[in-house]
Amino acid sequence: MTALFFVLPILVIIVLVVGISTYASKSSEKRHSSPQKKKWIVGGYVTVIVVATVLSYTFFPAKKIDSTIMHREEVKKQEDAEIAIINSGMAGKLLEVERVFTDKKTWTFSYNKRDLLIPNNDMQEYSPNVFVISKPVDDNSVEVTHYMSKMIVGGIDFTEEKGSPEILINEETLKIYAPEPVEVTFNKFTEGFAFNQFSESKDMYSLNNLSTHGSEFLLIKVPKSVKVSGAFNYVK
Repeated sequence: MTALFFVLPILVIIVLVVGISTYASKSSEKRHSSPQKKKWIVGGYVTVIVVATVLSYTFFPAKKIDSTIMHREEVKKQEDAEIAIINSGMAGKLLEVERVFTDKKTWTFSYNKRDLLIPNNDMQEYSPNVFVISKPVDDNSVEVTHYMSKMIVGGIDFTEEKGSPEILINEETLKIYAPEPVEVTFNKFTEGFAFNQFSESKDMYSLNNLSTHGSEFLLIKVPKSVKVSGAFNYVK
């Protein structure tokens, strides 16, 4: 179905071009009129452009992503920075995250209880790291921020396309639900094999066909007197 989705517009254009060319050729042979032939050629060209424009809006996605291709060195540097920050959080001290992670969403809940449970999600499909900070005051509120690093597919940054999980507090339990799945379809173009054989440039796929789903974590800030239990790490 996906292949037909992309091939069908091309087939339509090819049929139009062949049909117009054949009709123009037969018409020219009958009338032996050069100006008439030129009119058919120009008219056919305009028809193909109009049809191609309509098909582009009909068959191809309306939303486009313009992104710079990331190379292997950039992706490796990104992954190393992510690992360093996550490891520091596991050790109890969260490093500066702004340059590596994006704060995708923040929730604020009114909370006046003394205990908060964060269940273990290891057996579930979605299980982000959870870090907790105890506030210096009792302000009767719990703040949850979802941080995510770059999600790279084929060297292209798709971070903005991925959503945040759903966070709820029910009684004394903080519940984490997986975000909605995202389907991304994209095309990449590269020079043909014959060109690459005699070119100093390397194939775009060999250089940039890199993917990383990105790391993510939840940073939860709780009032000073709230005792947190469950699956998490305290950080400073």
